[in-house]
Amino acid sequence: MLQIGAFFGPTFATIQDLVPRAVTSTIIAFAIMPINIVGMGLGITLTGIAIDALIERGFEQPRTLVLATLQVFFFISMPCFLYAGLRYQQDREALCKDH
Repeated sequence: MLQIGAFFGPTFATIQDLVPRAVTSTIIAFAIMPINIVGMGLGITLTGIAIDALIERGFEQPRTLVLATLQVFFFISMPCFLYAGLRYQQDREALCKDH
């Protein structure tokens, strides 16, 4: 469960730090919208379809297999967050230089 919510804090803190104060709430809202559309819309639907397909093929533990497979996305996101964290100060300085 930690992995599911661990990205919210750093992501929203970064957004709030990098965008102008006048539009912070709007940008946060636009960030939450695709997270919900993809996560609650596509994610749940595709997970259900995958579980149903595995049940039809006779797998004994389809939910476990699908959830274990979804962990790949968490592992793919880790280097992306690391890269963003390593570049954060450089990007922030470039943003401040432009304004």
